[in-house]
Amino acid sequence: MALAILQNIIVMTQSILFRGYLFLFCLAGVLGCGFYEDEYGNRKLMPAPPPDKCPYELAGKPYAIKSGDELLLVNGDTATCCRLQGICAPRIDEPWFLESGTYLKSLVEGRQVSGVVVRHDSQMRAMFRGYVGNTDLNLEMVLNGFARYDGTEFRGCEAFLKAETQARDAGRGMWQ
Repeated sequence: MALAILQNIIVMTQSILFRGYLFLFCLAGVLGCGFYEDEYGNRKLMPAPPPDKCPYELAGKPYAIKSGDELLLVNGDTATCCRLQGICAPRIDEPWFLESGTYLKSLVEGRQVSGVVVRHDSQMRAMFRGYVGNTDLNLEMVLNGFARYDGTEFRGCEAFLKAETQARDAGRGMWQ
């Protein structure tokens, strides 16, 4: 008899807990939530939705470096996924992927990053011309051989063409 009562109490408690979790889940969905969990269970900031009008200024602290041309900037409780416009860093399956990301990290780590978002791409990333102080991150990545100039985004930009040529001639970064 005591066992049956104990089983009933456990079933009722599980039902109440399930309803509580279901309520919280629905409430979070309605109110929105600034965090999500990645595939490893780490708590991550949700990317900020892009504003209606471009260009606009953006500043923040780097939260994560995704690759040599992509970083996540955080300003307050807003996180924005930014891709450095006009450059193309090595992808994960290409040589120099890790070195490229490490170099970008060395440029921005612990510093305030600012710049201008000129548009958003199909993946809702902010296409960003970034600066740390007077250092142009986009140009610096190309100049040191950790990214290539992407002429489809900055057509005929002489500074980027010249920087890539200098990096190739000097054998810097991926041009070794």
